[in-house]
Amino acid sequence: MKMRIEWEKIEFREEDLLNAIKEKSFDEDAIPTTLFQGPFSVESLLDPMSFSKRHNPIIGHCDFNISDRRATRIMKTEGVDFFRPITRYSFVFSPGKAFDEETVKDIIKETLGVYSLQEADDLAAVKADLEEKGKYCIYVRNGEIHSVTEEDSNFDSMVAVYKESHRTYGGEIHEGG
Repeated sequence: MKMRIEWEKIEFREEDLLNAIKEKSFDEDAIPTTLFQGPFSVESLLDPMSFSKRHNPIIGHCDFNISDRRATRIMKTEGVDFFRPITRYSFVFSPGKAFDEETVKDIIKETLGVYSLQEADDLAAVKADLEEKGKYCIYVRNGEIHSVTEEDSNFDSMVAVYKESHRTYGGEIHEGG
């Protein structure tokens, strides 16, 4: 079974919360609260260091167990500013502000040897197409699918390149035909 991970962004819209506070009618003695339930604790809209203002949390939903070893690998991933497992099959992380979110997600997937549902479906389509052409080799890395068939005069050298890249950088190799 191929391991998969799907991403869900947790949206924090400070403006929506402030508008909701303004729209409520308060008695003269009542003080409107600026507290709200954040992803991990009660936070204040007035606190510039609150979790929701400093992070853009993302939930990773997996079809595999987030073991201690996998959790450690995610925490050590460059660009991961915050990490916390939620359940056996999901976790939340936040990329550092100086890092590109998509790149950090790709690095996590590569580190764990995991692919998104879309990539797995694309891979199945590529395999089906290449099976008609005889012998083939597919190399998947960072969400990119590279392939070569025996019809290509450079077939053997490209297979060697794919395998060396796989040993050096990770990813996944598929051969058939």
